[in-house]
This record gives sequence, structure tokens and C-alpha cells, in this order.
Amino acid sequence: MASPWHWIILHWNGWGVNGVVAGLASATTWILARRKEWRDSRREKANAKIDATVFAQIRPVGNYAFSMDSEMIASALSMDRDAIADSLERLEFQGKVTRQAGTLDHPAPFWRAVVR
Repeated sequence: MASPWHWIILHWNGWGVNGVVAGLASATTWILARRKEWRDSRREKANAKIDATVFAQIRPVGNYAFSMDSEMIASALSMDRDAIADSLERLEFQGKVTRQAGTLDHPAPFWRAVVR
């Protein structure tokens, strides 16, 4: 035997190293392929949680629905105004809130929960 490397190469298959390397490669490929799906799933759950919080803030009381802008909601919830604006747009798409035009003094749109 010339060197220890020669002995390792001769006994490589006996140790099952080829199977281990193939298993690691396939597991890594599987994880990398699903990474985007998992990230999207986490993002959807986070967005749903923000939407529920925002809608709870502007939900109607009885037959009266408050009109609030995204800045008022963001300050009440201590959240980012851009995240609140995105949430309000998603809620508008779902038909839970409606957008009203702002005034000359306050050009930001006002949002109101839909009374059903």
C-alpha cells in the first residue's frame, strides 16, 4: 500500500459514501426547490395577520363605519404606514373596505369598512 489515500479510494464503496453524497445532494435540491414556496407561505400568513389587525381597527360599530386614513391606522397600531396601505388595498380587493377620496386639505384617501 503506497499511501493511506489509496486505501481510502479502494474502500470508498464499502463505506457507502456514494449513497450518502447522493442523499445529501437530493435533500439539498429538494430544500432549495421548496424554499420559494415556504417563503411565499410565510409572507401570506404575515399579510393575513396584518389584514386582520387593520380590519379590526376600522371595523364597523353597529351600522356606523369610521373613516380613517392609513396614517391614523398606522399610528393607532404602531405599524409601518406602507404595510397598512398595502393591507388596505388587499382588503379593498376582497371587498371588505372602500376607498373615499381625500379633501384638498388632506389629500390622502380615507378608508371605511363595508357594512354588510
